[in-house]
Amino acid sequence: LIFFSSMYFEATRLILTQKLLGQYKMHVVEALLYISPATFVFTAAAAATIELPRFKPGDIRNPPIEPFWVGIGLTCLLGCLINLSSFLVIQRTNVVMLKLLSISRNAGVVV
Repeated sequence: LIFFSSMYFEATRLILTQKLLGQYKMHVVEALLYISPATFVFTAAAAATIELPRFKPGDIRNPPIEPFWVGIGLTCLLGCLINLSSFLVIQRTNVVMLKLLSISRNAGVVV
């Protein structure tokens, strides 16, 4: 059930993103400015319900991984680059091409 709802919402997001980039002639960065706050709110709500009960305040002062903040910064940078590249693919081609690239990327990770 969770898998199918995930696929449904991802497909809806991709179609709406294609309409946003195609019909309204928005630039990729401009589209990110509209979509990112909503994405942050839903991700923060999910993280608060799942991660917050296991959170220990001491982990901020003494993180379990040594270069903790470097890892967080690189993760943020890679997330922005992935979103930017996926919006560029949607703008230049279509949603089906992005989905095919995603499937081939996942197959490459598995193999």
